[in-house]
Amino acid sequence: ATLTWIVERNTSSHTRNLYERVLHFVRHQSDRLVESPQITEAIFLDYRASLPPRRQWYASHLAVLFRVWSELGYPGIAKDLVACLEQVVLPGNEKGHHVLSRDRDHGPLSEFEFQFCWSILDNSYASGEISDIDHAALSLEMALGPRPIQLAAMRACDVQIEVTPGGTQQYFVNVPRAKNSMMPRTEFK
Repeated sequence: ATLTWIVERNTSSHTRNLYERVLHFVRHQSDRLVESPQITEAIFLDYRASLPPRRQWYASHLAVLFRVWSELGYPGIAKDLVACLEQVVLPGNEKGHHVLSRDRDHGPLSEFEFQFCWSILDNSYASGEISDIDHAALSLEMALGPRPIQLAAMRACDVQIEVTPGGTQQYFVNVPRAKNSMMPRTEFK
């Protein structure tokens, strides 16, 4: 039930990440979890202590899950763990590693790869393999790099045309920002 609550309110990648953290936790603490009907402070802190420094963020993600689990009132989270989670400071996950290390598999495209993608897109459009709409959507995605939720939130009114004094048409695209704490379509970039 807790995972259902999370699935309904988060992205699929965040939900998958939480699921993988739970699996990791259960695999590493399975003996202790069999002995205890609840996840206790001692079990959680033991798990956290077993993590190498680069993986301490695993505990942070589990803390989010355990807080939600407890707030929803489901059994399985000990009160001492809830109190511990209120006080303990846990690091977040590492950000930007793939970009900074220029990771070939998980990082951004190289300039050559990016140009190659543009050429495939343009050739597919020119040969009629993709429609005007698909070409426009893919061009926006490649040029602006928005998240899928931002593209989904766009409306026709977000594309604006202005005519310069010289008679040239200029096109502007307002992309809705999409952060979890924001109301939809309240900020644009």
